[in-house]
Amino acid sequence: MKITHIHIERFRGFQNEDFEVGSQLTAIAGQNGTQKSTLLGIVTQTFTLKPEDPMRAEKPLCGGSYISAFKDKFRLSPIFDRPKGHEWTISFDIGVDDFTVESIKRTGDPNVRFWKKGARQEGDGYISFPTIFLSLKRLVPMAEEAKIITDDTLLTPEELSEFNLNSATLLQI
Repeated sequence: MKITHIHIERFRGFQNEDFEVGSQLTAIAGQNGTQKSTLLGIVTQTFTLKPEDPMRAEKPLCGGSYISAFKDKFRLSPIFDRPKGHEWTISFDIGVDDFTVESIKRTGDPNVRFWKKGARQEGDGYISFPTIFLSLKRLVPMAEEAKIITDDTLLTPEELSEFNLNSATLLQI
């Protein structure tokens, strides 16, 4: 199962936006404040792992778990993030129908929650699938460092050859 398309009807600065997803790799780039993290949060917020899923007990090599935490992705505002103020649809290549998420009122909390549109039963709100949300800070720790120490160590010819082969395979060059 691969994500093929994301349609954001409305979510903060996104209004009726479509994003195609690459078959091997999708790069999301832009200046600060252009909603790159929001787009990643929208995608990962669609998934969770149900209590009976055996992947809940597994740990990725980067630490944490395969359940991406809401607090890692969004800081909601009870003023600007209102029920019915967010809606997006994720499309897949096979195995899962298009999945539309909307914001709904959270009981006993001024903030909204995101849930499958039209579904209100326990367990209906998300697709059960392992997910890791990596911020730039976790992916490239030097992005948060004030001083970076470098070293001029070069790859051996064998390491360079393997790197080039793997890069070409990943990027389909």
